[in-house]
Amino acid sequence: MTAPLAFASLRASLASAGCLPARSRQAGTPLAFVSLRASLAGAGSFACHCGARCRSQPRKAGFTLIEMIAVVAIFALLVAVVAPNIGGLSGRRLQAAADDLAGRLELGRQGTVVTGIPHRLWIDLEAGAYRLEWLANDAEQAGEVELAAAGEIDVRGETPLPLEAPRDQTRAFRPLPGMLGRDELLEDSLAFRGVDTPEGWADRGEAAIEFATDGTADTISVIVEDESGDALAIRVLPLAEAVRVVDAES
Repeated sequence: MTAPLAFASLRASLASAGCLPARSRQAGTPLAFVSLRASLAGAGSFACHCGARCRSQPRKAGFTLIEMIAVVAIFALLVAVVAPNIGGLSGRRLQAAADDLAGRLELGRQGTVVTGIPHRLWIDLEAGAYRLEWLANDAEQAGEVELAAAGEIDVRGETPLPLEAPRDQTRAFRPLPGMLGRDELLEDSLAFRGVDTPEGWADRGEAAIEFATDGTADTISVIVEDESGDALAIRVLPLAEAVRVVDAES
């Protein structure tokens, strides 16, 4: 059998089995190798079974290098954007707590100067609580006036004597009346590291920063820290008559 006839016979057999498209079936015999190769390539593979649809080799599952680079780039971008915001939130909470403590200390100093009554900031180092207090007796704590006006004094003794027990006149530090006398708590992510006083360092129990009647106080630092270990110091500066918030490490 000559070569043209052999190729023609082979192509006819493949076409009758359904492995060649119709266009290849209608092609002439002289196409030889070129025509046969093109027909078989169009069918999909030499390994396909006749009578079944020829399919190419399925693509293996996996990631390309470009896809992996894209995922890494997106992850790096998220870390660059989210991580600073998380740290910034913690820093803002720490700064807010330090500013509140400094504000209460300054208010206590000014209140002492205006009223002539000593004020202090009481701190529970372990519970993370603090409040503003003043030195007062029961009547002053209740807001009552102890001295009557001159025109109201009964010189004849006709005013009946009060029958209730007299109030305790002993002065002691008591919570300042109003909102400022309520206990404030640090947020859960914050804590008192300790208080540095002339008597030494204290990081447990209670501590107090007291102002004398002229508004002066000892040089004291209150250290507040967050979970990451960052800390701010609230310092009472008697010579400058001021309260400052500074970095605890400075």
